[in-house]
Order: sequence, then C-alpha cells, then structure tokens
Amino acid sequence: MTLADPPLAIEEAQFHERRFRRRFPLSFPLEYAGKSERDSTFGLGRTLDVSSSGVRFLAERPLAAGMQLSIAIDWPRALADGVPLRLVLSVEVVRAGGREAAAKIYQYEFRTRRPR
Repeated sequence: MTLADPPLAIEEAQFHERRFRRRFPLSFPLEYAGKSERDSTFGLGRTLDVSSSGVRFLAERPLAAGMQLSIAIDWPRALADGVPLRLVLSVEVVRAGGREAAAKIYQYEFRTRRPR
C-alpha cells in the first residue's frame, strides 16, 4: 500500500472495527442478577454506554465472562400518563475487567413499575 491508496486504508480501518452498532454514552443506575452452575450473583451498578446490541457497565463486584444476567434499568422517562418504566435486559457478559463489564443483549423488554 502507498500513500496514493487512501481508500484502501479507510476500508481496512473500518474492517477492523468490531462494533456494528452505535454506542450512546448513557449513565443510568442498574440492578443485576444472575445464576451460574456454582452460585448466584446480584448487585447494583451504573451503565457506561448502551447500544441496540450491548451494554457496558460498572458492577459492585467483578463479574466473569460467560455469565448470564438479567439487568434492570429504571428508565428516565415515564409513559404519557406518568407511569414509570423499567428496561429489563437479558445479557451475557462477553468481557470483564475489574468492576467494568461488557455484555451482549439477547432480549429486552420495557415494563411498567411502581412509582417510588
């Protein structure tokens, strides 16, 4: 490749990008719960960013890749009649380091919740 070939360089850079969905830097409190063969885990955390296919978040304690979790996020907007919403995600942790984890979203659902 030479300097005369910039389109190829751009294509190569795009090819190496692993993320296919746009990430949004959203910081919302969350609750998580999960079960593995050996034990169960639950805790509190905070989202770092969210896309339509994944979520990156901080957890109370370190999590392991491969864990299946349910994550519940109190949504900041209510329905038109004032009923609060909660976003519930079914995820698998794909990367984890320290208290930070990234998870693939397999299913999501908005549910109504009781006002606090």
